[in-house]
Amino acid sequence: MVEEIAIATPIFAETQGDLQRLPDGSWWIGWGNVNESSQVAADGRQLFEAHTPAGSETYRSYRFPWSATPAHPPALALARTPAGGVRAYASWNGATAVSAWRLESGPTPSELSASGPPAARAGFETQLQARAGAAYFAVEALGPNGRVLARSRPLSAPR
Repeated sequence: MVEEIAIATPIFAETQGDLQRLPDGSWWIGWGNVNESSQVAADGRQLFEAHTPAGSETYRSYRFPWSATPAHPPALALARTPAGGVRAYASWNGATAVSAWRLESGPTPSELSASGPPAARAGFETQLQARAGAAYFAVEALGPNGRVLARSRPLSAPR
């Protein structure tokens, strides 16, 4: 049983608060009315800090693995380059399992094929190289195993 966890910068919560033992032996502390939570190693080193909006209070705070798949399809944005090519940008706000994107292109929305190898996800929005001369584009969100998670709607090439 834990009797005390000391942290380098003490926090005083007047109300609420909670403590969660994590699988790696560290602790997750919810600071109640201070609208802050901390992950602290057994030796007191702060490993992570989270804040909720000003004025909020947290009766209970938990740290756990989280994953999400949005109800809407991935987004695709297209832009014409100065040289006349097309740049594609893929994103899927909230999706946590996307590891790569595959751009498709073709002459019609129903005749699309891969425009090259998948590109590794690069943050919120990933830039992809589009095939020159294609009339339509779509993007597929790929999971870690290469499985298609979802597909954007086809878009016509920008003029």
